[in-house]
Amino acid sequence: MACGGVHIATRELGYIEVRVLVPDRETRWVRAKAVCIEGEYEAFLSRELIGQLGLILDYRRGKRRFTDDPEGVYRDEAEPQYWQ
Repeated sequence: MACGGVHIATRELGYIEVRVLVPDRETRWVRAKAVCIEGEYEAFLSRELIGQLGLILDYRRGKRRFTDDPEGVYRDEAEPQYWQ
């Protein structure tokens, strides 16, 4: 994969099913393509996947909400989880 003229080593892992885990509701599974990016330890979500998961991100607050959450409801982001 090329990004800004730089080659980034990637590996397509295939399709997976993902969902958002929250304590107060069930969320639906969404099909997504998993790609491993060499040297990265965090997950990146595309805008399309964020939309399919029904999320609205509020970067100013550092919080998120679902599209159908009541007005004014914002959820804390989960603590990061890293893998190696």
